Amino acid sequence: MMKTVLSIALLAGLALGAAAGDIFVPNPPNSAGCNNYPFNPSYGDWRYQLVIPASMMGGNPALITLVSFQPCKTVTFKATKFEMTMSHITLSKPSQTYAANLPNPLVVMPAGPITWVRTASTWCTLTLTTPFQYNGVDSLTIEVRYQGGSLQGGTSSTDNQTNTPSLNYYRVFSKGSGSYASPTAQSVDPRGALMVRLTYPDVTIVGSGSPRPGATVTLALSSPADGGLPYQVGTSLGTGPTPIGKRTLHLSLDDLLLVTVQGYLPMIFKRYVGYLTASGTGSADIAIPNDPVMVGVRLHSAFLTLKAGEPYNIKSISNTYSFTIQT
Repeated sequence: MMKTVLSIALLAGLALGAAAGDIFVPNPPNSAGCNNYPFNPSYGDWRYQLVIPASMMGGNPALITLVSFQPCKTVTFKATKFEMTMSHITLSKPSQTYAANLPNPLVVMPAGPITWVRTASTWCTLTLTTPFQYNGVDSLTIEVRYQGGSLQGGTSSTDNQTNTPSLNYYRVFSKGSGSYASPTAQSVDPRGALMVRLTYPDVTIVGSGSPRPGATVTLALSSPADGGLPYQVGTSLGTGPTPIGKRTLHLSLDDLLLVTVQGYLPMIFKRYVGYLTASGTGSADIAIPNDPVMVGVRLHSAFLTLKAGEPYNIKSISNTYSFTIQT
């Protein structure tokens, strides 16, 4: 019982008000003027992709939680059906076929109505329902599409959106009736793509590798403000939540969590305890047993950093990274 209580305390200190970082495309932000694509509902349906080259993404894994654009005019945008999707992409130049630019699509904002108040010369944010785990290596496609758009406080000609110079940063789009579901774009254009800000929490855990029996999943840990501090990783079969006072841990308090925190299976859960580098990075591994019974098991992992004097001696805690073991 004492070990259980200590493990709860060890994993309980979810930091309030976690800081966040930003990826600006381009970086630094560089406005070349205004463009009313794609938030110009006078054309009817829209399907619009930003294809951002890896060279503009900063080279580090990031859990993207917010996407922001900067309009030139203050206006409220509405649509009866609005969807945002993201995907890694390895093409050197995007295709005119939308699906080719979304080889592994993740719907980060499900299709539904939207009311979006946009203020001139201000980063105006869309919160992702499902965060996107950028791998730090590939290019990124962001797709926005909508139907039934309208504007309040402005007209289509004045609802202008800041755009970027030509930086090999593509926009792929269709406008007009039927564009929402169109498989093929009307234009693939390296000019005038929207400036965008991608926001991620500073304390993140992102996985890579093959989640299959006999393979290894590597967990990349990042907490730039906690360089040199000790860390503890935990893995659970669920996401809880586990309330501790006014705070919440998004791992379930199950046997697997206690096993990983207490270090009972070091041949499977490797480097679950250690020190972050001076820049606040670290890594851990899950060596999945080579047994078909593992297929279908879903694992959830998070890490925290430790510092004496903080509540529960916990400085920060990451998001929860989840994956399912496959055949």
